[in-house]
Amino acid sequence: MAASCGNCRRSPARPDRKVKCSGPCARAFHLLCADLNVSFWRAATAQVGLFWFCPGCRVELERKKDKASTTHSHSDVSDRIEKLERETGELPAEIWHKVFQALDGNQLRAIRMTCRGWNQIVGSSCSLMNKLVLRLPKDIIVDQYCGEVKLLAACESRYVHLVMDQLRIIRVDASWWASFALNLKSLSITGCRITVATLLTMLEPLHNLKSLTLASGPLIDARECPSVISFQLPSLEKLALQEADQGDLLDLFRQLCPRLKVFEMPTGSCAETHSDKVAQFVEATKGTLVELELPMLRRLWGSIMEIDGVRLRRVTLTGCIRGGMQENLVEMIKKYPDIQILQFPENSFLDKSILKTIANNLTNLEQLKIFTSDTSFLHEMPKLTSLDICCQSRFSSTRFDFSRYKNENLTSLTANAANLSRSLFYSCPNLQTCNLANCRPESWSDIFDPKMKLLRNLSLQSIKVSKNVDSLAECFERLQYLSISACDMKQSFLKALFSVCPALTHIWLERLDELDDEVMETIGRKLKNLKRITVRNCGMINQLSPQLFGECHPQIELQKVRKRNITEEYLSPTEYDGDDYDYNDYYYDSSESVAYF
Repeated sequence: MAASCGNCRRSPARPDRKVKCSGPCARAFHLLCADLNVSFWRAATAQVGLFWFCPGCRVELERKKDKASTTHSHSDVSDRIEKLERETGELPAEIWHKVFQALDGNQLRAIRMTCRGWNQIVGSSCSLMNKLVLRLPKDIIVDQYCGEVKLLAACESRYVHLVMDQLRIIRVDASWWASFALNLKSLSITGCRITVATLLTMLEPLHNLKSLTLASGPLIDARECPSVISFQLPSLEKLALQEADQGDLLDLFRQLCPRLKVFEMPTGSCAETHSDKVAQFVEATKGTLVELELPMLRRLWGSIMEIDGVRLRRVTLTGCIRGGMQENLVEMIKKYPDIQILQFPENSFLDKSILKTIANNLTNLEQLKIFTSDTSFLHEMPKLTSLDICCQSRFSSTRFDFSRYKNENLTSLTANAANLSRSLFYSCPNLQTCNLANCRPESWSDIFDPKMKLLRNLSLQSIKVSKNVDSLAECFERLQYLSISACDMKQSFLKALFSVCPALTHIWLERLDELDDEVMETIGRKLKNLKRITVRNCGMINQLSPQLFGECHPQIELQKVRKRNITEEYLSPTEYDGDDYDYNDYYYDSSESVAYF
């Protein structure tokens, strides 16, 4: 039996000439009873998305709409949020933790803002928080009245890395700092006004601290530096003292660091005025010390080389190598034959005798940074995996032909002022990271050789080619980071380049005359994995580019976001690998996923 009309209660004479209510009642009505004509009926039955509601359902729906639009109490909203989180959080926290392990720091920041449950999972995990850096805002006064301090005291997240830059640290209350500092693995205090007493109060509870950077110079008040310290930092592996001018600080840290592996003091007058205390510090930590960064001073290194039992694996020299220091360098190289990483200061050109000494004595050398125009000694270093070489300075315009060098073990190359007469593939077939500046290849194919299958990071600055010919025909599947600055590249070449690099995630473009909207559109369409792009001083970019780019990559934010004055940064995925962390505060990536125009 046909359903009766919801209005007149009679069955429609023609079952096909009726309209059904789309509301809760779902009853059928005569067209006449519903005050509808045949034209509407035809449109309604054509299934084009039209809905019709009977008068009763209209009233009911309006009532529900009015009720939903009324103001809810805070507790009502909280109950709804908790109910929603329970419905969406059916998976155990352990499963979510494993899922989040595959994300980088930038993605974890977005996860923390999704819901409270996920925020608690990330915040309670040291391995996940190891990918984030907490940076306090500059120019605040840290005391018991500081708003940021009150916020940190109430925070339950287990932060692992903390950066304090250009603050005035007057008082640190142990009631909140002790619990907050329990999980800290790295602490950076730079440009802060602080007394030694306050500094010691901050350091005492840091039992798990592995990296400490202190760069405040004369801003540190060390007038009342205690001669005896009642505690130690048992886990500290790296200590960086920058702009160190006070020898009393060395006496203090000599008692704090029983297991130090890395000591860096690249700047400051302390190395020259208190070289004896620097040597005493090295002697106190010689059992574990393997990496050292100090100015190249004859008196300082003369005192250090008198200490027996020091086995250095990395030596970084800063400052300027003056005349008469060549003999000290030769002695140092012979004193520490286990050196694997050796870095010389900028514009310190070495003669052939020192280069030969390096090649003959440092047989385990893996990484070398040097300034020289003679590359013949490199053939005697087959174990090199990283090379940073420059032969040009404000005093010299000499260039070297890098094409004569060949090393299949080299994975990282930084070259300044080199001539490339053939493809890099023939010199370094297994390169993964390549940084070239002021180099002169014959054509772009010498750099963009499709045989370079392992290349992941490429940086080009002020590169001029003899033959500006476009020969790109194969994809660079692994290239993820590309930086191009002040290079003579045509528009057609730029479009082709970004078309054959589908895996790019980070791009830096600067001072490119022919970079225009068409190239930007190619970047937007072709690079689906892009996370960050920076474009600076490119004259042919107009206001349309950000709009076109935003349409292709809506996931990339076009501006930075600062919340509650405390910025939570992330570590770049290229700097973070698993549970191991490179304790170098310079490698913090302080940006979000941003496109700059």
